[in-house]
Amino acid sequence: MTQMRNKIFTLLSLSILTVVVLMSCVSATTFTETFDNSSATGSYTDNSFLGDNGVTWNFVEAQNEDVYGISGNGLMLRDLTTGSKITSNTILGGLGSFSVQLKKGFTGVGDRQVELFINGVFQGNSTVFDDTSIHTFTLNDLNIEGNVVIEIRNIQDGNAQIVIDNIIWTDYTAPIIQDKPEEVDECILTGSTGNLKLSIEDFSVEKGYGEDNEWFPLDEVQVEIEVENKGDEKIRDVTIGWGLYNVDTGEWIIDDEESDFNLGDDTKETIYINFKLDDPDDFEDEADYVFYVWAEGEDRNQDPELDTCVWASDDISIEIESDFVVLDNFEYLETMSCGSTVQIMADVFNIGDSNQDEVSVEVYDKFSRLKLNKKIEIGDINAFDNEVMNLEFEIPQDAEEGWYNLVFSVHDEDGDQYENNYDDTLSQSIISFKIEGGCVIIPKVSISASLISGGMSGEQMVVKGTISNTGDSIKEYSVSATGYTSWASDVSLDAETFNLGAGQSTEVMFTFEVNKDVSGTQMFDIEVVSEGELELKQPVQVSITKKAGFLTGNIISEGNWYVWGIGALNVLLILIIIIVAIKVARK
Repeated sequence: MTQMRNKIFTLLSLSILTVVVLMSCVSATTFTETFDNSSATGSYTDNSFLGDNGVTWNFVEAQNEDVYGISGNGLMLRDLTTGSKITSNTILGGLGSFSVQLKKGFTGVGDRQVELFINGVFQGNSTVFDDTSIHTFTLNDLNIEGNVVIEIRNIQDGNAQIVIDNIIWTDYTAPIIQDKPEEVDECILTGSTGNLKLSIEDFSVEKGYGEDNEWFPLDEVQVEIEVENKGDEKIRDVTIGWGLYNVDTGEWIIDDEESDFNLGDDTKETIYINFKLDDPDDFEDEADYVFYVWAEGEDRNQDPELDTCVWASDDISIEIESDFVVLDNFEYLETMSCGSTVQIMADVFNIGDSNQDEVSVEVYDKFSRLKLNKKIEIGDINAFDNEVMNLEFEIPQDAEEGWYNLVFSVHDEDGDQYENNYDDTLSQSIISFKIEGGCVIIPKVSISASLISGGMSGEQMVVKGTISNTGDSIKEYSVSATGYTSWASDVSLDAETFNLGAGQSTEVMFTFEVNKDVSGTQMFDIEVVSEGELELKQPVQVSITKKAGFLTGNIISEGNWYVWGIGALNVLLILIIIIVAIKVARK
């Protein structure tokens, strides 16, 4: 009698606990298996019995509770190696939650633990214990529709006997449908989730001013969805529907459907949904928004005449500022040529709920390579309305080819840049374009050279180079000589690095050690580098005269040979005249 009272008290306590835990499903029915009808004996056997609520239970490698009972009859599961478990026959009505009491069987040292399967699908493990206390293994919000089979397995080996008692479960009760779109209601009323699982893994704002599940109008959003088949058969024609729903108006802000696909057994699929909140007028301040996603397919593990449908949702916050104007929908050519006219258009959107006066846009090119800095007057813009920005400018003929960035900022009537209250982000946009073709590079530096001394083989030759900054700003230059090694063994400079302001010049002396066996016209290059880039490479031509003997000496060069030729001819004529005169005198 005392044992029966204890069991009744224990069941009453567990029932109260279950009711408290499941208050959100007040219409759910609670069922309990007490093991009072168990056929288990004092030896490990396989058998079955008709338990409470008309449910038949089948056990493998199990015996009665021995002296380790929890509240009257129980069942002792042996260990993992022997495959000890208890399994119900089919239970109608689905399953909302589950709990079972556990106690150590025998006193040997070793962990005790069980795991729960519903319809052959793993649901969870109990906490490991190694003491003589009574433990309760509970799993809430399982919410499995249709018919179910409950299976409890012992998953520890060695001295791992474990006593189970008082299995309690509730049937599945569909949640009360409130403020949901029709498509989700239809999914819920399908009444079968089968082995199809669906979850929203992540929200991210790819472009715009929001973050996670807090969005601004005009944001470009990506949602990561995970679909899983937990069964051992393929689920065919899985279709994903989704949308952003205004709970207050009962209307979709945006909704769409992804292409269908097949989902293999025990397989997960990640789906990325991308969309833009492209109409600011769709949103209301302080309205409630929910993002819904649902998946429908043909589960071969279930009745082939019935579809499987699951759904998930998450609350979304739409941030409506009082004063915030942004740029959107840029239109321009991504590749332009030097000397061409650039036209850039964009929408200037007031995504705040207050009218704005005398809005303007300022634009400049990053790093100032195009020397672009303009202010564009836009004018007044009403709340959730827009105006068009139009920018035109010329690309210089001598612009460098490559990628350029333009920075646009939006300003109010006081000239202050708009800034949101959400995270103090400024209203700013950056676009990139490429300049390519038709470019004539005009160097920002000039070089001239002249011979100062030398010009003979085997001697030093000094060339003066004049470097001029023809740009409009001060620059640091590095200068060097290259391409001389075929006719000179070395060169030294009296200055290699210097600064020049706009329009300034400096002289650099290049002293070459001319080789002994060279002559004729020779070449070398003067290279000027600024900020790590070659500004100009100027070829220079010099004349080298090879040392000769008596007549030419060291002063005849290719530049004055004709003068010395005339002199030599005069000398020859004089010699002839002298010879003739001597002969006449002798006669």
